[in-house]
Amino acid sequence: MKTHWNLPEIIDWRSLLLDQYKTLGLSEPEVMILLMADYCMQQGESLISPDLLALKMGYDYTTIDRHLSGLMARGYLTLEEDDQQRLRTSLQGVQTLLIQQFLHSQTKRDTRSEETKSNQSSLIARLEDEFARPLSFVELETVRFWFEEGYDTERILLALKKASEAKVKNIRYLDKILLEWQKQDEQRKEGYSTLSEQWRNDLEKTIEIANIDWVDKHGK
Repeated sequence: MKTHWNLPEIIDWRSLLLDQYKTLGLSEPEVMILLMADYCMQQGESLISPDLLALKMGYDYTTIDRHLSGLMARGYLTLEEDDQQRLRTSLQGVQTLLIQQFLHSQTKRDTRSEETKSNQSSLIARLEDEFARPLSFVELETVRFWFEEGYDTERILLALKKASEAKVKNIRYLDKILLEWQKQDEQRKEGYSTLSEQWRNDLEKTIEIANIDWVDKHGK
């Protein structure tokens, strides 16, 4: 429990609470009680009672007492003794749980990011081997976009197989295959979206502009 106790000063546990309270099984009244208890503690109150909260909130004593009991039963809010053996309210339970959950999600996100980088590198190597040449900058950007769009590596390899069977070895052909499959998926689910196609149109326009010989055409 004390491993992450210094982290509430670094991580905004209140924002985590508002963002993650449903995953913790907390109701909205319980969230408000926790936040109000925290506010009262910041104002110098050490022991948070139903009477104190009832004075500051729109809930009656019975409702607050019921929610406080539920929070204490789950360890989100606890009573501890200070150095003078006086009881004081502690929110360390809910804070630690939120921070542990946050750190776990960050670890999972970092792991997914490393997996994505590894998959992307493997796919680039596979494409370069198939095309028998290094990929250009624009081709590398297209591969990066595929991963940002969440294209599955197996689907990309399936598109590569289809392109190889058609004896076409370029990224644009693969991209058109993937875009067509995406259109079909979107049409089946919720109707066609032009977002991916618009990105490609913008990219093609950028490439076209970049390839203009501005000195030759506009410098004379």
